[in-house]
Order: sequence, then C-alpha cells, then structure tokens
Amino acid sequence: MQTFQVTVLGMQLTDISEAANLLTRQDRRELLEFYVTHPPGTDGPGGSIPYVARNSATQDLVGIAVGNAHGEVGHIGHFARKALDAANGRVVLNDLMASCLHALPETVVAAIENQTSADRVRATHNFQYQDSYICLRAEVLKEHSNRTPRQLQQAEAQKVIALDAAVTGEDRQHLLLPRLTDGWGVFDEDDNLEGFWIPWQGSQPGFAAPNAGPVIVAKQHDNDVALALVEKQPQPDEEPAFYNAVVLESNSDGRNFLEQAGFEQYMLVPRYVRGSVSWKPDQIYGFFSLALG
Repeated sequence: MQTFQVTVLGMQLTDISEAANLLTRQDRRELLEFYVTHPPGTDGPGGSIPYVARNSATQDLVGIAVGNAHGEVGHIGHFARKALDAANGRVVLNDLMASCLHALPETVVAAIENQTSADRVRATHNFQYQDSYICLRAEVLKEHSNRTPRQLQQAEAQKVIALDAAVTGEDRQHLLLPRLTDGWGVFDEDDNLEGFWIPWQGSQPGFAAPNAGPVIVAKQHDNDVALALVEKQPQPDEEPAFYNAVVLESNSDGRNFLEQAGFEQYMLVPRYVRGSVSWKPDQIYGFFSLALG
C-alpha cells in the first residue's frame, strides 16, 4: 500500500464525535471536550493541546494525540489511530508526536499503551522508559483505614500545590484548583497535609473511570493515608461500582498494601520520559488521565 501524506491539525469541537470513535470507552468523549476547551493560558500555567491527524488526500481522520503543559513539564497521551498498515501507522504516529513535542516544554512524559507505538517513539524521539502505571480497582474493600479525611478548604490551596509539586515534579495547579474544595485531605495533628484526593474537572462529581479519575497523592510513611483517600472517592452510578487506584510499578509496597485491601490490577500503561523529572512515584495513588498524568 502506498504511504499517504498526513495533515495534523488542532482538534476542534466539531472533530470530537469522529475522534471519539477511535477510543474504546464512551466516557472519553467528555475528556476530549475538556481538552479542546482548555487550551494553554485559559486557567493557569498549563493547558491542553489535542491534535487530529487526517489523510491529506481524503481528509479521513486517521489518528489523535493529546498534549498537556504542566509548567516546565509536558504530558502526551491518548494516542489512537485507525487500523493502518505499518508504514502509514508510523507516519501518523511520528507526525502527531512531532506536533505535540513542538508545542510542549523540553521535558515531556508520554503514556503509551501500545507497545509497538512505544518502541517507535523511543527510537525516533529520544524517550526512555521510566516506570509503568498499574491501574487497580476493587468492588469491595477487605480493609479500611483508621484515618479520617476532611474536605479541603480554599485556604489550604498552597499546601496542596506544594505537596503535589514535590511528588510529581510538575506545576499542576491549573488542574487542582478548579475542584479543590470538592476534594479531601488527610492532615496530621499539627495540621500538616499528608495526602489529598481531588476529582477530575469533568462535569460528573467524583468521576472515576479508567483514564479519567481523581488524582490521589499520599505520603509514603503511612499507607493508611492512601487507603483513606481511595476509600473516600464517590462510587459511580453504574453497576458494578468500583474503587479505583493507580500506583507506579516501582511502588511495590503501595501496590501490595492495596492488593491486601482487595484491589486487583486491570491495566498497565508504560510511562516514558524525554528529559528529567524529579518525582516521588511511591506517593502517587491516582491520576487524572493518560494525557494529564
């Protein structure tokens, strides 16, 4: 098959129905709408840059990717494309990645589910494997925390921003602040923040689904902090309802603790980095999405 030329364009609201057809879950449509309506500069030190790739001759949509800026660190995720032969698949992936990298900071994190795509990205764009996100869920918890979260107050914003930056190495206040007071925190007896849970900014409160869930940060010295926050997340209306958590593969203690509490792995997504990120993977227990981190 002859290789076609690709045109990469910024995703528009009119592209979302077509783009969502490339994704396997209906709940990602709301994610795409969020990305399109939150470009850089709209609400703080970051923003979303979603792209569509089209066959230049036929204008068929053949792929999508989403970039996000978090201060000095960028994220790329939600790579998806139509079933294509190897040569055209490589063209689509490379052109989408090049567009994302051009728009993002020098240091970039990429979450890539497809191993073939990941190998191409590493070979062509100088990414290195760093870790893997392990997505877990539990319908019933076998253990419960003895810590009690309380609802976060606006006056505690700087504590949340500081802890998040120390754990992720990123500036994610544009994602944290809009739903801060819908979130929960665990504090010690001196009112120091030990961990927090903040829902994604989508329209559904407590929206917890694969690749669009609450961000959970918890200091590692006490696994009960993480469990208290995981346990606090609202249950979705659908049956069965699950508690969701995400840990990094390098956080074996956190994973073992959650598995003892009844969690089971259902997905693993490798994390690749171009540049250097100072982070603490053993304190991460939930993420917003593959493209947001």
